[in-house]
Parts: sequence; structure tokens; C-alpha cells
Amino acid sequence: MKFCITFLLILISFFSYSQKKVRYKHTESGLGYKIVKKGKGKKIEKLDRLYVHYNLFFKSDTGSLKTVMLNGTKDFILGQDEVLKGWDEGFLLLKEGDSCLFKIPPHLGYGDKKVGKIAPQSTLFLQAKVTKAEEAFYPHNALDTAKFKSGLKKILVKAGDGKQAKPYEEVRMRFTGYVYSTKGYRQVFESSKTNSQEAVFQLGSGRMLAGVDEGIATMRVGEKATFIIPSNLGFGDKPAGKILPNTTLYFDVELISSINAILKPLNSDTVFFADSVKLLLSEKAEGNLITEEDVVTFHYKSYYKNTNGEYVVYDNSFERNQPLTIRPGSGSAFPGIEQAFLKLKNGEKATVIVPNSVANSRRKIPILTGKRAAFYDLYILSTFSFPFMNLLSKDTITSNSGLRSIYNNTGFGNDVKKGNTVKIAYTVYITDEKGLRHILDGTRDSDKYLDIEVGAGKNIAGVEEGLIGMKTGSTKRLIIPPALGYGENGLPEKGIPAKTNLIFDIESLEIIK
Repeated sequence: MKFCITFLLILISFFSYSQKKVRYKHTESGLGYKIVKKGKGKKIEKLDRLYVHYNLFFKSDTGSLKTVMLNGTKDFILGQDEVLKGWDEGFLLLKEGDSCLFKIPPHLGYGDKKVGKIAPQSTLFLQAKVTKAEEAFYPHNALDTAKFKSGLKKILVKAGDGKQAKPYEEVRMRFTGYVYSTKGYRQVFESSKTNSQEAVFQLGSGRMLAGVDEGIATMRVGEKATFIIPSNLGFGDKPAGKILPNTTLYFDVELISSINAILKPLNSDTVFFADSVKLLLSEKAEGNLITEEDVVTFHYKSYYKNTNGEYVVYDNSFERNQPLTIRPGSGSAFPGIEQAFLKLKNGEKATVIVPNSVANSRRKIPILTGKRAAFYDLYILSTFSFPFMNLLSKDTITSNSGLRSIYNNTGFGNDVKKGNTVKIAYTVYITDEKGLRHILDGTRDSDKYLDIEVGAGKNIAGVEEGLIGMKTGSTKRLIIPPALGYGENGLPEKGIPAKTNLIFDIESLEIIK
């Protein structure tokens, strides 16, 4: 907020300047510039990556300033044909933290081209603050290049003092991958500097380019190096995004860590399940066991054992930085592991070994050929109790059909009628003879909704009846007798015994039509 206010004040000062005659300094090319506020950072140099906040204007035929962009942000590499010539020239005059005004003549801007609402031969006015400046690429001056038989080349930028990276270990690295354009400019195709995500993968598992795999295997933790990767160790003779076939790749790499890729069990104590699934604990935690009413967020690694006895990771949520969230018993987890969650606690780590027949029961996993078992390392990050509806009332309405309803919130607007289509969030569950709840289905733990056409007979009869008379935003609990649910026989294969009431908590109602 403080920055936005400061930037707005600078913007106001810019308009103040525009009412007077700004005393720009000029370069030989005709670029006008004025430093409004000096920063305390380093002098900006060619090949720096700059992060800027900016406002951009152009002068109309009437002489007034027209807005192109207000409070924009941009990062770019200076001197690599990524921005207008006026930007490339102007920012070289600054230091990190400077706020400045530029008057960019047409030949340093868009020239005789019409770009959006910017007319041809327009003078541009740029107001910008450099928030950060950093080296975009590793320097290579006077550094030796090592060559390998494969064709890979390595330029050591900084020696590492940590352990040597080994095949099948999990490595973490910061990197910038780039190619050279036909004009000799460096063009970045991916970088951890811009996406703020370090690369995490198993070395030698084939999940990374062959040249990167080979290069990192020569590094020590803490080392920085540039790898020059021939196309046969890169993307080969096929295009990859903007990268042309048969292109040499360049990777600036800093190796952050190299550790065991998989969990190690605390001991040989194994929990066995009826379908031959096994559980080995790797890290214990205090607290209660996870239940079917908990929602669990966890990271995982999926892997198998190859013919050499090495464990090879084929899926890994850490690489995507995307943990999963499921409810044990929902049927949404990998086959075989939901029962394992019920033997674990929040914060624990464990390995689940799933036989091939179970792992492939829902869909075939191509990597699990023959009788190859699936291994899952689970890292429990957090758990919370399933969000059942907390009833504010106990007043029960019983209809002639035997349906019982308890309103929690009456809502507003028109009543739902037959023929309406409504959007609902819901949870459906049963209670056993001990009073324990067993969730059958629901949307509350996944932020999804269900559209129901009331009276169409496409859904449970008790639900369609219960929706009639509800309003937008209303919530209520339906206690549905077998006659309005799945009948006297129930659905034992779905966990619904005979003569069992369904309990339906419905909320977030919206009448669509």
C-alpha cells in the first residue's frame, strides 16, 4: 500500500511536470530523460534483469497526453531486444531504485506502426521506478570450458563445497535456460528467477533433459555452472514451444541440494491390510489418528523399483509444488492408500506399498508393467475436520411422504418450484448403530456444486422434494427415508445398508432458472 501511494504521488508529479516544460536531458539519439528520485542500488548494466513499475502515455494529435498503461509491472532483460529501443537505452542511465521520466521519440518507440490506440509516429512518455535489478545470466569472462564425450560443455562459475550429486538422488536447483536468437540475443525460455520455483527432480530418472541430467551429475552442492547442451541432449530435431529444432541450449544452474529421493522407514514394523497393501512409518507425530471425517492435505512421491533395484520416481507433487487434498473414504485417492491414511496422524510421513493389481485397478499406469508394485511416500501436511453443517435450529418439519426437514437458514428471494434448476453444495451421509457418521458423497470438501432440475426425476426423490420451497441462500438438513432414497434394500455395495435413512445437508442454493 505504501508503495502504491508513493507511486501515485510520483504520477501526480508527472502530470504537474506535464503542465510545465520539463527540463529533460537528452542523449545523442534524442531520448529525453529526467531522474525524479534517486535510488540507492547498483548501476544498471546490459544483461541485467529489471523489475519495474511504470505508467505509459503518448501525445495525441491535439497535444494532450493519452494513457496507455497505469500502474503496470514488467520484468525484462536489458539489451536483448525484449523492449523498445528507448527503454533499452534509457534504463542504462539509471540505478536500482531510481524513479524517472522518459520522453521517447518515435524512432526509439513504435515508429510508423500503429500499436493499439497509439498512433504512428507518436512520442511516448514513460514514468517508471526500478524496483529491482539483478544479473540475468552468469558471467563467463576468462572462464575455462570443460568438454565431455557426449558433446556437453561446462563452464564452472563457482565451485561448490557440498556433497557430489548422485544418480537417483533428489536434486534441487535454481536455473535459467536460454537460447541465442539469429540476431545473437539471449532469449530465456524458462527461469526460476521469473517463476519463483526451484526445480526439484530425481537425477537420472529421465524426467529432465539428458544434458541437464549429465551436467548436474558433475556438480557439488553450492556449485554454479553454465552448461552448453547440444540438441541431441536437449530437445532434438523437434520444436519445443518457441525453441526451434536442432537448437543448442544454455543452462545457468546453481545446485541447492542433493538428498535421498525417497523416505527411509524408521524400522521394519509393517502394517498389513487385507488386499496386501503395506504401510511403513518413516516419521512419527503426536495426536489423534486420521478419520474418515477428516480432510487431509499431503505431498506425495510415486515410484517403482527397476530391474537394477533402484527406486525410480514417476510422479511427484513437490515438482509441481501442488499438494493434494482428499477425504479418506471419498474414493478420490490413489487405489490402496485411503486405508493407510486411517493409520496415520497429522505431520507423519510413511511409505505405502501397493500391489500391481490394486494400483492399476482404476486405470492403467503404463510405467507399472508386469507385476511391478507402486510405492507412495506420503507427507501429511495438515488435517481438518470435515465441515458438517452446524444446525442453528432443531425444529423438524415432517411431510406427508415421511421426509423430514430442518431449516438452518431460510434464505431470500423466490421459492424453488418444480421445473426450476438450482445449484447446490451438499453432503450426504448415514449414521451407523453406534451413531458414527459415514460420508457417502459430497461437494463441501472440494468447493464444487451440483445443478439439479427439480421434479425431473433424475435425482433422489427426497432431495427433489426437499428443494421445493427453499430460497436463494437457504440451507437445511433433509432426513430421507428409504422410500424416498434407495429403497428398503439399500445399496450394500455402496455402503448403504437396508432400511437406512439418508442425511442430506444442502447449502449455497442458487436458483439458476
